[in-house]
Amino acid sequence: MAYSVAVFWLSYQVDWRPYFLEFERRATTPRRVRARLENYRRYFQSGYARRDHGGDLPLVLFVFETPNDEDAFMDAASYVDHAPFGSSNLETIAQHGILADTWLPPAPEPWERLPLRGLVKVQLCR
Repeated sequence: MAYSVAVFWLSYQVDWRPYFLEFERRATTPRRVRARLENYRRYFQSGYARRDHGGDLPLVLFVFETPNDEDAFMDAASYVDHAPFGSSNLETIAQHGILADTWLPPAPEPWERLPLRGLVKVQLCR
C-alpha cells in the first residue's frame, strides 16, 4: 500500500473536530498531488463528508517521510484547488510533537508552521 489513512476526533477547549491522518509516500509529483487532492475535494463537495462526520468537515493531515517530500507536495498543491488540509513530516513531528508548531497550511497561507489548533482556525476561516 502506498499510503495509510486514519480517521480520528480530537478536542481542543471542548471543540471536537474530525481529522483524516494520511501517511503519504507517493503523492509528491504534480500529477499525483492533483489526483489525491481532487479525490478529497470531490468527497467534501459531495455532502457525504458532513454527513459522515456529524455535520463537520474533517481536516486532512498529510504526513511525509522527509521534509523534501513534504516540500514537493506543497509546491504542487499550491497550483490546485483543494480540500482543507495541512502537512508535516516525520522529522518535524519527532522533534516537536503532533500538537506543536509542526503543520503547514496550504497556499495562499504563508509557509509558517502552526500548532494543530492554529491550523484548524486557518481552515475554518476559509
